Amino acid sequence: MIQALQRKHFALLATALLCACSCASTPRGGEDADGGTGTLDGGTVAGSDAGLTVDDGLTAEQRMLLTQRPYRAVVSSKYDGGTSVPLLLLLHGYGGTGVFQDTYMGMSALAQGQNFVLATPDGTLDTQNNRFWNATDTCCDWFKTGVDDVKYLSAIIDQLAFQYRIDPKRIWVVGHSNGGFMAHRLACDRADKIAGIVSLAGAQNLDAACPGKRTRALRSLCPRYGKRHCEAIFRAQCVGEAGK
Repeated sequence: MIQALQRKHFALLATALLCACSCASTPRGGEDADGGTGTLDGGTVAGSDAGLTVDDGLTAEQRMLLTQRPYRAVVSSKYDGGTSVPLLLLLHGYGGTGVFQDTYMGMSALAQGQNFVLATPDGTLDTQNNRFWNATDTCCDWFKTGVDDVKYLSAIIDQLAFQYRIDPKRIWVVGHSNGGFMAHRLACDRADKIAGIVSLAGAQNLDAACPGKRTRALRSLCPRYGKRHCEAIFRAQCVGEAGK
């Protein structure tokens, strides 16, 4: 019962983020767009060799990252290419997968109903065969691989923004546990791209500073009834021009 309520409240928080910039989005004129595709590669894998070309809007490094680490993406059947839509990255916890997190939270159904693009990537396998995100020195690259997940997730954002009419002001990250840590890291390092995050049972180092002058103030959220399951609820004010 409690787990069902957690899933419901987490989904509601994600919906609230998606609706936060609910003003009408304008089409990107003069561009061709995929219409009514329903899903990207059937809602299974994106970033494979077949989908990467020199005209895909990616750098050579990004193209290599997505070739090595394909990801799953879901596009609402309501998407018609005429109006820009939100993008939501769903990040799993330590030892999980993107598909498992999506199944647990029901985000694919939410993407279909609310008309947004959903990406459910996987972290890297460690020596214990558990998938992880290299978010902070606290969590969870415990075997010191040094994998750069900020670059990887940024490449996913760039590819989907090139292929679909993504609203640049409505790119969100939802993370659970280790994925919540990664949501904070991505928001801090790529505040030029990320509008906001929802983090369940994941936090950021309290003394961590966000580099650059384009970072924004972001809020970590968790269900009100589930505070005991969250490591922190706080507003992180980044350096530079945050909050202006």
